[in-house]
Amino acid sequence: MMKKRKPTEKLQRTAYHEAGHAVIGWYWRRPIGRVTIVRGKEFLGRTEVPRWGLSDSEHCSVHDLEINIDISLAGKMADRKRFGDEQSGDMGQGRWAGDYMEAAETVKQRIIKTNQHKECLEKIDTFMAEVDKVILEKGYGCTVELIPGATMPTFTSMNEKGEPDVAPEFWANAALEALTKAQDEGRIHSVNKAPITGLGEGWWIPPSTLEKYPELTTAAAVLARPDLFPHPEDSSKGGFHICPPGWACELINKQMFKGWGMEAKGWKIVETGSAAGLDGSMAKAVERGENWFGYYWSPTSLIGKYKMVSLDMGKWGGDDNWHKCLVKAEQDCATPKQSSWIKSEVYTITTDNFKTTAGKDGMKYLKKRTYPGEVMNGMLVYMADNQAEGADAAIEFLKKHEDVWTKWVSGKVAKKIKAAL
Repeated sequence: MMKKRKPTEKLQRTAYHEAGHAVIGWYWRRPIGRVTIVRGKEFLGRTEVPRWGLSDSEHCSVHDLEINIDISLAGKMADRKRFGDEQSGDMGQGRWAGDYMEAAETVKQRIIKTNQHKECLEKIDTFMAEVDKVILEKGYGCTVELIPGATMPTFTSMNEKGEPDVAPEFWANAALEALTKAQDEGRIHSVNKAPITGLGEGWWIPPSTLEKYPELTTAAAVLARPDLFPHPEDSSKGGFHICPPGWACELINKQMFKGWGMEAKGWKIVETGSAAGLDGSMAKAVERGENWFGYYWSPTSLIGKYKMVSLDMGKWGGDDNWHKCLVKAEQDCATPKQSSWIKSEVYTITTDNFKTTAGKDGMKYLKKRTYPGEVMNGMLVYMADNQAEGADAAIEFLKKHEDVWTKWVSGKVAKKIKAAL
């Protein structure tokens, strides 16, 4: 008869440590893989819990990345809770080095990818601000000072301090409730609720595909023809390209895949693996004149460069379907319904002081100032290809797109601006 041996302290520590990762992963509804302990000089543990967005995570929410940190440090916390700080020293800092490095990498990637996404938005915002500066100064004789700032800090400053006067491109989805309150109380005014047309997220095909098959203008029409978009690994199925692992849109597209009944219609998801993989799949197909179908967003330089065509996704499936199902994990909502993508709300906002002092001509200009989506995408391509700053891009726009901006101002003002270029 074999004698049962009492587990050593090292084994117990390893077990508690890995259980900590698993329990916190379970708490945050991450799918738990295996929890293993390997015997050796040290007991080596491993818990398979996905850390979403550790690479290419600009579409991964802040909340997702905070959860990653929770999971990464949960092993150490469980060890400390069970054995206490004073008893954990003999294990050495190397014991948790991997966890610390993983948590640090999450923070690092969040900073890198946030800055990349921020840089993209800042390019649009800076370009629009520089155009406003030229038109208001040269056309209306105003004095304009540009103040750089991200969406939320800019809004907070406008709301609480009354400065800056104008935010040319305010992504309202980030603070819709606060914006509504500020408007109701008269501190902020949305003077233009469509400064850029054709923006948002959705499903796209190349222009060459539409030329060959002009009937493919809607998502429903494309889904009826999986044979035209063969999956790269299974040509008997249509290939639907979605976001890389960890991006919020990966989850949404997978739920949409179910909601639209795409599997029954002969489709299979193409796992792109990374931002480069998603971009590369589109670029490769377009440059070879091949069909491609998948998720992307605008304004972006890639959509502008390849002149991708956004598909009509039909009716909105309702707020509850979106917020309580499509953005949730499968275990939280197993029956998503068909829907279009949620609308991106982008406004030009001003302070109350600016509205009352700017004069009707300045306000009229801001109300009429709307960039066609294809023009904005084209300017992003110009900025990317030429490494151009916002001021240079503004001059390029004003010289190249008179047909657009001259509709925003009177003939007299347009003449002044042209003379100043």
